[in-house]
Amino acid sequence: MRDLRLEPRLVTLTHPPEPDWFARKPTLAADLCTMVLPHHREVIAAWGLPRIAALVDLDNRGEAGLLPLLATAGGPPGPAMSLAVAYGLGARHDSDRVAAVDAFLTLAAGAAPFAARLGADLGDLCGDGTVKLTRVVPGLGDAHAAGASTAVWELLTAAVPVLLAPAPRGLPDLLMLAAQVASAVGARQHIPGLAEVAHRGGGTRLVREAKRLHGALHR
Repeated sequence: MRDLRLEPRLVTLTHPPEPDWFARKPTLAADLCTMVLPHHREVIAAWGLPRIAALVDLDNRGEAGLLPLLATAGGPPGPAMSLAVAYGLGARHDSDRVAAVDAFLTLAAGAAPFAARLGADLGDLCGDGTVKLTRVVPGLGDAHAAGASTAVWELLTAAVPVLLAPAPRGLPDLLMLAAQVASAVGARQHIPGLAEVAHRGGGTRLVREAKRLHGALHR
């Protein structure tokens, strides 16, 4: 007798002809993901990190909507959350970068030292070209304009020393922003490697912006 098995009548999902690591129409169903473990955002951030990284690696769109929801969830933000926001800040599409800025503003307002961790991750990711610094700088400027200048400065003091040596495209813009933020928060501190760049010969924009930041920090 044929077709007596119950499963084929109830389940229509079939295996693809070959393994598929990413859904053809990827979605994290952000609200549902956050509801699964609302007090363990780091777990959800780790689970969603490959798709959020694809905002940079594959120029995907829309996955960063998870970030603001996780920012308001419970549990301490750890390395997965920091990396997820870092990739979100460097996403290809504006809407994803805006979502990452919103998440940063929420997380930076908390008690955990999130901004410094994020700055270190951005230094690593932008330093080797994994994330484009040119995409990150405008979002940090928006966070500064939104009043999170202290958190942005904490991020910058972690990121700038790592980025001075590789000097990725967009570094002069980051240094210009850093000078503005430093003046706003009244920062007076030493940034490793900055003086060496500021005192180089030549009139490149990188040298000019390094001098501007060095001057703001040593008035």
